[in-house]
Amino acid sequence: MYLDFRNNTDELQVLHKELMHILYIGDNRTFKKCLDVLYKNNLIADKIEKLPRNNQPISVRIKHKKTLFTQLPSTVLYKIKDIGHTGLRLLFYYESYINRKNGKEFAYPSQKTIAKDLKYSYTTIDKYNALLVKYKLLKVVVHDFELNGFDKLDKPLFTRYNNHYYVRLENI
Repeated sequence: MYLDFRNNTDELQVLHKELMHILYIGDNRTFKKCLDVLYKNNLIADKIEKLPRNNQPISVRIKHKKTLFTQLPSTVLYKIKDIGHTGLRLLFYYESYINRKNGKEFAYPSQKTIAKDLKYSYTTIDKYNALLVKYKLLKVVVHDFELNGFDKLDKPLFTRYNNHYYVRLENI
């Protein structure tokens, strides 16, 4: 399946039970909802009404867009058991902010931006960042407050830069 996609084939033949197993999705209804979301977001061409009952592949036609998209090695799917779907989503989110062609090796969105974009709470972000760090898939450089002088009333002025998030591709 992955090689077909890399060869720019529009149509993929997928054994949905195997894909569900890799993604740790235990219920056909959940998988069907995921396919419906892909269709609603215009990422696949055809709405898949029914999943086959026997071991027949389903045909999925990918809609290619002219815009760039974020890629991680396909082996990252095997990490879902350890990092969960939320951890995987965060990895892709961080990678989407990194432009490796221009030598930029880290992302630096604020937690406020991450929470707003992904609709996660700060505790969820912290929990899964810690999990990604534990499995050496993410390196986080925390920036503390820096004294940046004083104002006219001798009140200290502080600056704090966003954390830097390094997606560790070598460990995927």
